[in-house]
Amino acid sequence: MHLFFILLVGCRSKKSDPIEVQVSVTDTPHRLDVWKEATVKPSPDCKDCIKIKSSVAHAGEIESTFYPLLDDAIAQWGDCMESILSCVEADKSPPACVEESKCPAECLGLYRQKVQGVATKGEQLQLILSIFNDEDAPCLPKEEP
Repeated sequence: MHLFFILLVGCRSKKSDPIEVQVSVTDTPHRLDVWKEATVKPSPDCKDCIKIKSSVAHAGEIESTFYPLLDDAIAQWGDCMESILSCVEADKSPPACVEESKCPAECLGLYRQKVQGVATKGEQLQLILSIFNDEDAPCLPKEEP
C-alpha cells in the first residue's frame, strides 16, 4: 500500500536529483478515523472483478484482480492519493493539489495547518507523505482485520 504513493517524492521538479527532506507530524494523533464505512463488499465469486495482466522486469508476468465497485477505506485512500498525484504531476503546487483532492476534510485541514511556513516544494511533498503515506501517518487507513 505504501509503495503506491512513494512515487510522489520522486516527482520531477525540473531537476534530475531526488528530493530528500524531513518533515514530521509527530504531534498528531497516530491514526485519524476519517474514512467512510464501505458500502460495497467484494462478492465471493468476484463476478464484477477485472483481471489485469502485466509484465514486470525481473518478476515476469503478474495477474492482478481489480474490483472497481469496492469502496472500503483503502480504496478511498487510493482515490485520495491518486487525486493528489495526478495534480502534482500536472505541475501544480502541492498545497493546491491537496486542497483540490478527494481526501477527507480532516486530512486537508491537518495539511493546511502543517504546511504553514513550509517553503520548498520538496518539503511540501514530504509533508503529504507524512500525513497520508508514512507508516505512522495520521490519514493512512487502519489495517483491515
